[in-house]
Amino acid sequence: SEGNGGQHTSSTSTSSRTSAYTSASTRLRVMAAYRLRFAATAAATAAAAVAATAAASSPLLSQVAVSEKAPAADNTLRLKQVQVFFRHGARTPLHMLPTETAIWEKSLCNGSRQNERILHLRGLDGGPLSISVPNEKQKEALLPGGAPFGSLTNRGRQQAFALGQQLRQRYVEEHKLIDGVYSADSVYVRSTNYDRTIDSARLVVTGLFGSDGPAVSVDVADTDEEDLVPNTARCARLQEFFRAASASFATREASAKSAARCVSALQLKPNQVRFVALRDTFVCRLAHDMGLPEGVSIELADEVDRQATDLMHHLLTFGGQEGLRVAVGLAVGTVLRNMQQVADSGSSNNKEVAKKMYLFSAHDTTLIPLLVILGIYDDRWPPFSANIILELYQDEATNEHFVKVLYNGQAKRLPGASQDLIPLSEFIARTKGYVPRCIDEACEPQLPRSARKRPSA
Repeated sequence: SEGNGGQHTSSTSTSSRTSAYTSASTRLRVMAAYRLRFAATAAATAAAAVAATAAASSPLLSQVAVSEKAPAADNTLRLKQVQVFFRHGARTPLHMLPTETAIWEKSLCNGSRQNERILHLRGLDGGPLSISVPNEKQKEALLPGGAPFGSLTNRGRQQAFALGQQLRQRYVEEHKLIDGVYSADSVYVRSTNYDRTIDSARLVVTGLFGSDGPAVSVDVADTDEEDLVPNTARCARLQEFFRAASASFATREASAKSAARCVSALQLKPNQVRFVALRDTFVCRLAHDMGLPEGVSIELADEVDRQATDLMHHLLTFGGQEGLRVAVGLAVGTVLRNMQQVADSGSSNNKEVAKKMYLFSAHDTTLIPLLVILGIYDDRWPPFSANIILELYQDEATNEHFVKVLYNGQAKRLPGASQDLIPLSEFIARTKGYVPRCIDEACEPQLPRSARKRPSA
């Protein structure tokens, strides 16, 4: 939703979830519990993920037999590379209710960069950074109180900084993968072209390396070429999938009933009910201690969350493996190439030098399809500063490589695996089918022109 210039993306999952808040005795207690649900802080994010239901296996995941082969012993394992995909920190809403009463003061977003690391922003070709039209449009529009739409707040800056400190603890102090001083030779940073993701990258590297030192280079793609999010601007085929999925979701009886309750509670017109937008408004308010809009109960907010999350999953999985391939397949390909460079580092034919750390500052619409592809999507919307970490280890006794996946700081066992570590060859076998051979060909529209009109639903 947020990473595609306002394009709503959301989910459909058939698993049942019951509200955990129906018996709250006071509004403060309810708000506290609900804020944990949406993980308003990085610590709450990890706690909520641990308490969540067990990760569900993706029906779209290729059924690859997992061998029982394991590294010889932990003391022969050495971490060689880490890749981190993270969502930006808490922000102001992307949408405003017609009956909005919350005041979003400018002071919520006035964090000083005086003690933050300087960034050197550049295009993917090393040239000047291009202007992002969606980003500029969001900055021009102001919420009641004067804060821009979709802007990283001071609380979001704290979350991103905390994530950077967590990465420092694990990869500088514990694993000693990288030095505590930034070096472009060992660390690569990329961000989507939004202020909130660029600022989140700034805070993450500040928490990781401190505020002093040379500028950290951050690569940023042009909006039309962005591949860290499902990008309908560059992919007509993905747009076809989204439109068909939206139309089919709108006919669900459960969606219609939830929409009717929203109309009544918020005094909306039927065509004003957008579950993703409503959820976004609720989450942003709760993340900044503003409470829910008048007339919205915890039960209704939880229902909206369920519908929005189901819609997001439905949109991103509607096209099966093909849909996921054109959504984030290029990002998956980047991950595999980075890992393969490490595995091939001893080869005389390998002239490319792999980085030790890759940081990708992105969106919820980045993490959800990646979680689905990995088979660890847990039916919950990734909270602010949520992160997927892919660690690559080498067994120094055998020279074999293994992959470990972490989500919000917790190791995740992939479907069919007997342990958290799986051989690199098997990780590649699980994911390579999601990498497009040619993205331009994969994104060619397949429907006849007459069928490409946006549905009225």
